[in-house]
Amino acid sequence: MEKGTLGLVRRLCDRDFPVAVMHYENFGKIFCRSQPLYIIPSGDREAQNFLKIQGTLNCWGRWLLLTSLMPVTLLLHNVYVPINCQFLVVQDNHLLEFYHIAKDSTLHNNSVCEWHESVLRCVHGSFYDRRNNLQGLQLRAVTKNSLPFISVVKNVTHVEVSSFVGNVWHVLEKSMNFTTQYDVSSAQTYNDLVAAVTEGNVDLALSYVTVTWQRAAIVDFTSPLLFSSYYVYIKKLQATRTLGNTFLKPFSYGIWVSINFSLCGVAAVMGMIYCTLHHIGVEPRVPSLSSCLLTTYRVFCSQGQARLPRSSSLRMLLISVYLTAVTVVAAYSATLIASLTVQRVSLPFKDIEGLLKNGKYKFGMARGSAEHSIVENSSDITLHQLSENLKDPSVPKEALTGLKYVCEDKFAYMTTLDYAQAHKKTLPCDIVYLPNFSFRVSVAFPMQKGSPYIGIFNYNIKRMRGSGLIKKIMDDTRPKPTPEPPIPLKQMTLQDTTPLLLSLMLGTLAAVVLIVIERCLKFCGNHYMSHATSQKKRSGELKEAWRPSQNINECLLRLFYRKKLPLR
Repeated sequence: MEKGTLGLVRRLCDRDFPVAVMHYENFGKIFCRSQPLYIIPSGDREAQNFLKIQGTLNCWGRWLLLTSLMPVTLLLHNVYVPINCQFLVVQDNHLLEFYHIAKDSTLHNNSVCEWHESVLRCVHGSFYDRRNNLQGLQLRAVTKNSLPFISVVKNVTHVEVSSFVGNVWHVLEKSMNFTTQYDVSSAQTYNDLVAAVTEGNVDLALSYVTVTWQRAAIVDFTSPLLFSSYYVYIKKLQATRTLGNTFLKPFSYGIWVSINFSLCGVAAVMGMIYCTLHHIGVEPRVPSLSSCLLTTYRVFCSQGQARLPRSSSLRMLLISVYLTAVTVVAAYSATLIASLTVQRVSLPFKDIEGLLKNGKYKFGMARGSAEHSIVENSSDITLHQLSENLKDPSVPKEALTGLKYVCEDKFAYMTTLDYAQAHKKTLPCDIVYLPNFSFRVSVAFPMQKGSPYIGIFNYNIKRMRGSGLIKKIMDDTRPKPTPEPPIPLKQMTLQDTTPLLLSLMLGTLAAVVLIVIERCLKFCGNHYMSHATSQKKRSGELKEAWRPSQNINECLLRLFYRKKLPLR
């Protein structure tokens, strides 16, 4: 046998396999980083004693029995080969695998490969494909009613579970051929369910349990059923309009300043072009700077020109102003209509930092929950400050109560997106979450530490998630969102048009003041003209007729140049 063992070692070494030879007594004293293959050369009495001492085979490695001097059932008598352990035996032309579904169950075997005329034929399918039938195994599960994710109804003879978690579990029962003995718990928190699993009285907890590192240290979690996110919810405030800047808000302050400076610059360029054209005799007259400025503003107000310029340069300038005005006015109109039509949610803050700086809101979450554990044990200073608010005895301890409390007072509550959406209909107000704060978590089934069934459950859950079955179950069991009623058309009130009416009143008042000033100037000019004319007629010095100032611009020119303007 030693010769056969040494020959096997030599052949494995020739193929670059790292090999270590040890006696049965030294088993377990060598640590392997990677998953090893334990080869038992023969199933003799010594090998049988070694396996009996092991009791339960180490599932970290794979086992291979080359030849057996006794039946495998006798060799593995009182030896537990878990379902996640691979124990292979070479018998004649077959490679068989042996395992137990449970400790007290019979030994099961499957054919893995077969040698036929020097051809190796292996069974298709993965490791858990061959072991997916649990032969009616009964698992013990602790559960509690936790709507909307799982509904537990306890009857006289049996317990019925439904909703998302219950429907997923029923699919697993059917595909894996096992049954469940339910233990309905009166636990208030999910931490209590995890603690029940660690006590060893049940195999797993059947509920919507979030994975945290504190829980993962004492239980093994299956592959995630789904992923969710935690948000902080507050009461939705009514959208309000700021009356002062309703019609100025479509453009920023910089755009408004840029538009006005651009118009002034275009007016100055237009005046320079008119002066140049007048000098060379193309334009008969030179308009004032105020007239050029009014011309540019007239373009932006979609008004036509009283007289078409003769010069191509002026026409090109006006075309560019028209094109710019069309674009700017269209952008302003679209933004203004959108701002008056769409109701945007006004938030007092958008993240946790803003919540703390506000100081008017209390903060809460469910006690003994995953989010409570994450916030309380977080190294982040901001989250640590939030945990101080949890010491307030007035903070609700249950999730649904906390969401209802959000509607009654200035209160912020942390929960999952799925839970908040499921209970939105039952709340007396609309709630919104802070958009700049969230963290993603996974939801899974907690099982006993080192459970042999964790692998087969992971395999089936991944298949369900990959095929979209879990998402379909979630969509079917999730409460259907009621279509939001159409937003009623909100008519503009007198208060909304206050800025427009105020600007109209100020413009009208300014026009009245200007006409009064012009009227006074004309009256004074007429009086001065008649008095000066009579004196000059008497003295014989009248050489030209005088006229009064017609408007303020002319009056200012008279005062500035200190001379009289002749009658044209």
